[in-house]
Amino acid sequence: MESGQKEIKSLLIELDPKNANRHLETNERLDNLIEENRFICEILGEHEVSIRTLRRRII
Repeated sequence: MESGQKEIKSLLIELDPKNANRHLETNERLDNLIEENRFICEILGEHEVSIRTLRRRII
């Protein structure tokens, strides 16, 4: 029983750094997505202004 507990403990110790790395990678990817979303929102905003300007010219 003790050998099984030691084995589980060693597996958990090995797993912890891997989880930390995955967490950092996930955060980095999320930050990239947030930045890309912000950029898309800026482009859409500019297009909406252009569309409003064109509608005013038509009328």
